[in-house]
Formats: sequence, structure tokens, C-alpha cells
Amino acid sequence: MESLPAVVRKRVRALKKLQDKHREIDNEFEEEIRQLELKYHQKHTPLWQKRAAIIAGEVEPTEEEAGPEEESEVPKIEEIKEEEKLDESTKGIPDFWLTALQNNQYFEATITEKDADALKFLSDISFEYLPEEPWSFVLIFKFTLDNPFLESHVIKKTYHIKKEDDGESVCETIDATELLWKEGKNLLQDLTGGLADEGGSFFLFFTPPEIKGKKPAPEIVDKMNLDFMMAVELKDKIIPGAIRWWTGEALMDEDDDDDFGEDEEDDGEDEDYHSDEDEDWTPPAGGESGGQDAPAPECKQQ
Repeated sequence: MESLPAVVRKRVRALKKLQDKHREIDNEFEEEIRQLELKYHQKHTPLWQKRAAIIAGEVEPTEEEAGPEEESEVPKIEEIKEEEKLDESTKGIPDFWLTALQNNQYFEATITEKDADALKFLSDISFEYLPEEPWSFVLIFKFTLDNPFLESHVIKKTYHIKKEDDGESVCETIDATELLWKEGKNLLQDLTGGLADEGGSFFLFFTPPEIKGKKPAPEIVDKMNLDFMMAVELKDKIIPGAIRWWTGEALMDEDDDDDFGEDEEDDGEDEDYHSDEDEDWTPPAGGESGGQDAPAPECKQQ
């Protein structure tokens, strides 16, 4: 700038002011989108409550609500293993949320065999926005009262998100309900790995890394990246489309998206763009070392 003539510097200043106005319009646009999200979330919530009641066997859908059965849904008796047979007295939809999570690429890697035994008693997953913090949200996990693993029947995980002036959504803190295990059932004892690691556990998802007031080391950045990616996957995909994750249809759609364009002629680019990368956050330059100048991690919300 210092090397430019005064008249050019004036033009540059004018462009910066235009950019500021552009940002103001973008912020207004995002705020309107946010209000629409809140409005339609209220419309979705009763549907999710009805879904939870059907899964738990608290209500039985009518024939009209269920619609006609497709031929592909009717199993051939000889194809059903003895241990898979259920009778008409079966309550609700067994293992619904466990199956839905296992059919998702991010959660499948985190669920061990022991975790699966506990997640069979997971009766509902939902989320709410925080009215006092417009960009923040809380994930809500409900376990059956008779589950043999947890005294904590409702587990909440809250993502406190602040909207910066430049439009970025910064995840300032993450709070989670303390897990209270029944005697001898603590799945977090004697672990040798972290979330999604061999020797780890899905339930480490409820013990997020502490970031408030700290300069994150690379391993903390990695943990926060995975944590927030899983939260967004739940909020934006699994909770709204749970039945499609239970059937596996959603996973097949994701695979189709990943395969799209693979057979097309190479245009010379070595790197492909993947929309999933939008759910990641990475520290700005200078944060790789985790030293004193490393900035706090940013969770970029979709």
C-alpha cells in the first residue's frame, strides 16, 4: 500500500468499504437463515418425539401411518437366522440408535463391542438450540431407565458457539453431562486408546477435551476436530434422517456421492474437493506447534 500512488490507495480504501458492506449483508443473510432454522426446528420436534415413542414401543402406528408394505421389506423365512427371529410381541424397534450409529462412517469406528452392549439401551438422540445463545446447540442422549450400565439416563453435550464479526463460528467451549456408571460397568476404565482408536471407547465422546483459556497442542486440535465433526454429523444428518441411517440407505447415498466422477477423465488436478471437509476446522497459521502463540481452535459450524 505504501508504494502505491495516493489515488490508487483511495480506490483500495473504497473497495475495503464495499467489502465491509458485503460482509454486513452476508451476516444479515446468515441471521435470516438462522431464524428459519429455529422456526423449522420447532416443526421437526413433534415428529422426532413421535419417532422416539414408536422406537421405544410406547405407541403403535396405525396402518394408515405406516403405509403399505413393500415386497422388498418382507423377509424370506429361510433367510432369517434363528437368533435374528423376532415375534409379534417385540417391543418397538430393538437396537435402533445403535444400528443407525454403526451405519455412519464416523461413529462406526468409535463403537467397540462393549460399547454396543451399552448402546442397545440408547432410546433417543435429539438436539435443541440454546435461545440465549443463538448459534449454540445441545445434543441430548436418552437411555432406558432399566439399562444395566448407566445411572445417567439423560446425557447432554452442549456446544457453545460464538459468531465472530468476520462471520466465522467459533466453538468456545463444550460441556457434557458427567457419566455416572453402575457398579462394575464403567466402560472408560483401563482404556489404552482415545476416541476412534483401538483400545478406546465411544463414550469418550462425552469427555471432550478442555479448551477454554488454553493454547491447544496438535493432539488437542485433532481431538476437537473429530469431536465437532461427529457433533455436526449427528445434528445435520443422523438425527434428522435416523430411519435412513438405520436401514443403511443414507450410507449408500454417501458412498454414491464419494464415487461420483471417479470414472470421468482426469483433468490434471491431483486433489479432489470433498464437501465433508467443510465440517472440519484447523488452527490458523502458527497453531501447529501448540506453543504460546498458538491460537484457540475454531469449530466452523455449517
